[in-house]
Amino acid sequence: MKLEDIIEKQYSKEYKENLDHMLFLRAAIDRNLRGKVDPEEDAIPKYANIIPQLRKRANVEKRRDTTYVVRQQIESRRSYFNRVVLAVDGGESGKVLREYVGHLARGGFDIAYKDLPSDFIDAVQDMDGENTSIKDFADSVAWELLGMGKAYVLTLPHPAGHPNEGTPYSQIIKREDVLDCAYENGGFKFFKYKAEHCFYDGLERYEVEKIVLITQDEFITAWYNDKGKMTIQSREQNTLGVVPVAEGWLGHGANSIIDSVATLQFVTMNAESVLSQKIRQQAMNILCVPDGASDIDSQIQSLSASIYIKEPNGSKDTRWAGYPSSGLDGDFKYIEWNVRRVSDLASLRYKDSTSTQTSGYSKAWDFMDTDAVLQIAATGVEDIINQTIGFWMLILGQAQVGKVFTVKREFQPKDLLQTLQIILQAIGIGVGETAEKGLKRLTRDSLRHIGLNLSEEDRAKSDQEIEQATLNPVVNDILSIAGQPMAEPDADETENDNED
Repeated sequence: MKLEDIIEKQYSKEYKENLDHMLFLRAAIDRNLRGKVDPEEDAIPKYANIIPQLRKRANVEKRRDTTYVVRQQIESRRSYFNRVVLAVDGGESGKVLREYVGHLARGGFDIAYKDLPSDFIDAVQDMDGENTSIKDFADSVAWELLGMGKAYVLTLPHPAGHPNEGTPYSQIIKREDVLDCAYENGGFKFFKYKAEHCFYDGLERYEVEKIVLITQDEFITAWYNDKGKMTIQSREQNTLGVVPVAEGWLGHGANSIIDSVATLQFVTMNAESVLSQKIRQQAMNILCVPDGASDIDSQIQSLSASIYIKEPNGSKDTRWAGYPSSGLDGDFKYIEWNVRRVSDLASLRYKDSTSTQTSGYSKAWDFMDTDAVLQIAATGVEDIINQTIGFWMLILGQAQVGKVFTVKREFQPKDLLQTLQIILQAIGIGVGETAEKGLKRLTRDSLRHIGLNLSEEDRAKSDQEIEQATLNPVVNDILSIAGQPMAEPDADETENDNED
């Protein structure tokens, strides 16, 4: 198989099977589900490959509508076009995703600058060649990872002649643009992706879709020439000896966090579009006439109205028929139900019981699932950024430094009672002086959740006090109790407490 054929025709299984779904997720995130209608009558609607019943009808060779507004079973092209123009895409997916990324970034991050060379510290303030700091770049990676389930970051040196020649820069490759890749010995054997490319012949501008194939030996760029043939445009040596692409997954399945929300966004937009059409048509009256009357057509021609319907035999009188003005309650309730499902799927708020008899320590919180997802996302972002930093060090000719980027996991206020109990039990069973002092510092730092924020100077004094502190006899008694398993209350005691 020739290299040109590999570039043009070889695609990964994920790309071939999941491209339509990935494009759907991207449109939902970008609030672009509404799109527009293709003027071609035989165009395949874009939703055809995401609705199971319509997949077998889709023909990838035909142009597609860019809209995800579903055409009704009996609907004219003009009616469909008008409905698409008036459709409302609420952008729920992007809003939920923004909340998740905000929670993830709430605590900020740490970088072990002491382990990094000075030229890297200066260069990393412009991660992508467009003055994007490493913090903002990490937020963009989190957006891509949570929104699409996978994120890829390509790192290259600026080319010769560039003001920052030789300095690394990184860019996010969209998941739906990754055409093929393979792994070998813990890294990529090759990586192929597509991207928009613009070049000039004098003042004449050309825009093409280029395909880039990166191997451990070469950087190969190709695109279709003016005769429609895939042509290799450049082949450059890869002096790095590795494929400089970092990859991160959102958990084992690499599924988007907003997958279900995007589906509801799609359903809600279509339900609202149909409901709006019903409301508009309520103002339209249709003249109904009895079918079979010999002179009815001549009578109608004398009327100024040009729209009428011939009713089946049995109708005796000419009458005005209005679109039903009732029966919309079910439509409204269906849309309201979908909006509530979006809110429930977001799982970004605390939810407690409304019962006045529920104690403060037994209230039900629903943030735990969100916290677990954010823990996974934080790990994914750390992996990608640390891999990227590794490629930066390689390009700069510096020694590898390992894990230097860490996301601060401060997604929710911790249950202070539970935290302190774990710490006290750990100290009570005897974990050694060094670990004990570390736990005391952790306990001190946990107090910020109830408003005790120490300055850097106060923290330094506190560290000194912890080093010099001796065990308080009263605390020793508490620790001896904390080291024992907590006893469950007797049923009788529980009943007495409830009666009180």
